[in-house]
Amino acid sequence: MPINPVDRQLSDEALIKLFSDPEQIPERSAPAFMLDENADQRCISPIRAMNLYITTVVEQGLIGETSDFRVLAHARKIGCALIVRDEGFRHLHEQLLDLGLSYAGIIFFSFNRSPDDVVAFVRSINERAIEKNIPSMLRYLYWKV
Repeated sequence: MPINPVDRQLSDEALIKLFSDPEQIPERSAPAFMLDENADQRCISPIRAMNLYITTVVEQGLIGETSDFRVLAHARKIGCALIVRDEGFRHLHEQLLDLGLSYAGIIFFSFNRSPDDVVAFVRSINERAIEKNIPSMLRYLYWKV
């Protein structure tokens, strides 16, 4: 999927402003996640049972936000990698990298993946983050699972 019409209208200057507030991504003690509204919400309880922070677009008051960039910028602002089912986020990742802008990570799960697959990936990332002592290991990365 290409970048949506609302996001195509954002200038480089607007993106720089959007992804510079705050200047630094907040540090967390463990990987943290925000679920996009199109992602399978059934993975929330098992992830919270691992004592990991996970929030949703709905919980953050972003339901119906038409700009994927704004959703991703909000996830950055709270220090969360964004879990999505929209492969168009790969294009956002590329555009942000071209501009040298930071974000807290994007994890793309195709529609044929189950909530258990999301939970297993999150568990794996958390274990790697503990092993390497890098809680922010998802930053600047687009993961296709």
